[in-house]
Amino acid sequence: MLSKISLKGVTSYSPTTPCEIIDLNKKVNLFFGLNGSGKSTIGNYLQSISEPNFSECSVEPYPLEAEVIVYNQKFIEDNFYQKPSQQGIFTVGEENKEIQEDIEKKLVEIDELESRLNEIEENAKNNTSEIEKLENQLRDKVWKHKELQKSDTLRFCYQGKNTKAKFLEEVLKHPEEPIKNLKELDELAKNLSDDTLPKPLHRILDFPMSALEQDPVLQQSIVGSDDSYLSSLVETLNNSDWVKKGMVYVNDQDDCPFCQRALPDGFKVQLEKLFDETYEQRLNDLEKLKNDYHNAITLLSSDVDSLRSIDENRLTTLLELLESEVESNVRKIDSKISSPSKTVQLKNTATIINEINEIVSELNEEIQEFNARLNDKEKYKGEIRDNYWRNIFDVNRSAIEIFNEKKQSKNNELSALRCEYKKVKVKKNESKIELTKLQEHSSGAQLSISVINTQLKSLGITSFSIVPSPEDQGLYRISRQNSSEEEVYATLSEGEKTLLTFLYFIESCYGSKNKDEAVVLNNRIIVIDDPISSLSHNFVFDIASIIHHKIICENFRQVFVLTHNMYFFHELLLLRSPVPTNNINDYNLFRVSKSDYSSVQKMERNSLQNDYQTYWQIVRDCRDGLMSSNMLPNAMRNILEHYFNFIHNKGKLKTTLEELGEEVVEFKPFFRFVSRMSHSDAVNLFDTGALPKDKYLETFEEIFRRTGFHDHYKHMMED
Repeated sequence: MLSKISLKGVTSYSPTTPCEIIDLNKKVNLFFGLNGSGKSTIGNYLQSISEPNFSECSVEPYPLEAEVIVYNQKFIEDNFYQKPSQQGIFTVGEENKEIQEDIEKKLVEIDELESRLNEIEENAKNNTSEIEKLENQLRDKVWKHKELQKSDTLRFCYQGKNTKAKFLEEVLKHPEEPIKNLKELDELAKNLSDDTLPKPLHRILDFPMSALEQDPVLQQSIVGSDDSYLSSLVETLNNSDWVKKGMVYVNDQDDCPFCQRALPDGFKVQLEKLFDETYEQRLNDLEKLKNDYHNAITLLSSDVDSLRSIDENRLTTLLELLESEVESNVRKIDSKISSPSKTVQLKNTATIINEINEIVSELNEEIQEFNARLNDKEKYKGEIRDNYWRNIFDVNRSAIEIFNEKKQSKNNELSALRCEYKKVKVKKNESKIELTKLQEHSSGAQLSISVINTQLKSLGITSFSIVPSPEDQGLYRISRQNSSEEEVYATLSEGEKTLLTFLYFIESCYGSKNKDEAVVLNNRIIVIDDPISSLSHNFVFDIASIIHHKIICENFRQVFVLTHNMYFFHELLLLRSPVPTNNINDYNLFRVSKSDYSSVQKMERNSLQNDYQTYWQIVRDCRDGLMSSNMLPNAMRNILEHYFNFIHNKGKLKTTLEELGEEVVEFKPFFRFVSRMSHSDAVNLFDTGALPKDKYLETFEEIFRRTGFHDHYKHMMED
């Protein structure tokens, strides 16, 4: 069923602003409008939706699955003009009641299957909408995290993903756990800038003198030799170091340098025996150890100084400890040399240096990784980018899991619906094939011929009829006594042509021009444009009755009737509800009018008028700018003719028109135009372009004022 029609840029409709006919949610839609208002364009569009001249028009839903059958001038031209024969219409006959009942059942079955297909489509549409709604909610949620975690450094990660849809699409590709958080990624990205240079490696500490710290000489007591008789005394007094230092004061003199007494004979020899070569060698070893240790410390200090700039608490602590331990060891070595008889234990710096080197090695590994990233920026940018999306996924993991569960559930439902849709579609096609076979056994063009001829006779038309074409089975031709086949249609009056083409159209709505084609009424939209054109009033009720009983009351999907005849419009409504004051809720009523461009408005039944009221409506519409002022003269003339004929006062109208013609010279042509009335000569043209609309309205009011019927004028001009 059509729900909306939009017309733009065609015939009398605006090229810029579409005219929208909305809420076409009822089966029956009746349109009333004067000739030239734009009614026929509606039917023409529905007949030829895909034509290029309707490119700016649209319908909803689109594409249409229903078949649209239109009665208009094109239908008449396509089927009757310059055609001696018409295509036969194959309809179901009545001679086989059992087959016809089967056909009706099959039609009901097809309708039910069609309804189920529509229901499935609606359910699928709802499911799809639910999935879209879930996706939109997730997009908004994920996008918020992107907005909250903006970083110029990480901008390259979401480059090209600056819409919610693309952003979410990329997030869903990275469900893995992130290796680094966003802060860490930001730091890594900063180090990959174009102006970042490679970092040098830190030096590993090398202190080979660590082994000297365990030299046995440091833990030995270096004392004099046992070959001197003084050795036992020195050992007892434990003053070997004091004696050694005092030797420098013993000269060649024989007196003691401390007490001034004479030294015993051979004392100096014994003293020298006490500190022999072995003793001196040990002292020399101590001096060498001290020198080697000092030299190694000098080299070590340079390497230590290079590490002091590293901001690493553990390393700083160890460097300070190493410096303290080395200084302590130097003091102990000096103490040993000063007092060789004492034993000293040096701190073992190897352990500290090993710990320092472990830290430096770790830092060097980081530097090597850093330099490697610089050498292959794109690779590491890719890793950062991957981890960025993992982080966004991880933050939204719970929401994404809930979304996936709901989406999977909806997709399962959609799959089930698609599966059912295919089965129902197959069943529907099978039913159509079965219907076609049934129709083949009980259909023919002869039934349509009989129906059309019966209708013609019921309308009082007996001068011609429809007969099968002798040359071609399945074709009709018009037959009239004493006329050749080629001339018959041309001999018909305009009214007869209208009746014949309309009855042929009615049969077309029920049948098919192809006997193998299945007919499903509920899949047809019927459009009828001005079916009483060229007909006398005698036939208006008959045509309205045929449309009501054979089209509106039957099982067609939707019906559109367009007319300029108010009486015919009223008849269609009276056939539905004989009480004129009752609104018809299951009909849509529309009014088509034209000012600069055509427009369509909904109307109520109680707003309908007779012809006299319609002419007044035209005057009001022209006054309000809803219709072109070119419509004014004819409407005014018809109002004056109807009113003054009704009150039997045409003489007073004539006198008033003559008086005004003498007073208002520029209106003389208009007054002559009015005086001829609508039944005067055929040359009934009048150019209104030079006269302003307001002047027409003033003059029209003056006519009623001078004739004494001004109150009637005011009443009719009220909105």
